[in-house]
Parts: sequence; structure tokens; C-alpha cells
Amino acid sequence: MPWNKKQISQHREAAEALNKIIEEVVEYIKNNSAVSDVEIRKFVAERYEKYYLISDRQKSIVAFGDDTANVHFYACMIINTSILF
Repeated sequence: MPWNKKQISQHREAAEALNKIIEEVVEYIKNNSAVSDVEIRKFVAERYEKYYLISDRQKSIVAFGDDTANVHFYACMIINTSILF
């Protein structure tokens, strides 16, 4: 089923918002060199609210270091990995 003009517009707006979030995450990490995966996950969740985005998942997957190889990794307060520069 092809998308109508409204659906196309909504997806373009969502894509623009997601690109902004990526840029904001990169800047956040640059300015906070000891940031953890949990902090970034929370940061992304706040940005989803800011840009009125809705996800089919409850929380974004954010992983640093060895955790990036685990496709089922979920950053939580128990496992809190910091990125080190």
C-alpha cells in the first residue's frame, strides 16, 4: 500500500528529528567524556519527548565497548558502562 502525502510528510519530519537527536547525542558525548550508556539512553528518551516522537520500543538500545556486540543488550542501572576517551 503506497503512502499518502501526509504519511510521507510525517516520516520526513520524524527522520529530521532523529537526525537532530543523533547530532545532539554526539555533542553531549563530546562535552561529557565520562558519560555512561544509561545517561545516553535517558538523554535520547528526553529528546524523543522534545520532538514528539513515539517508538514501538519502550527504550532505545545504547551500548558502549564490549556491550556493542550483544544485540540484546539493554543499558540499566545495574550494568552502567562509561565511555572513555
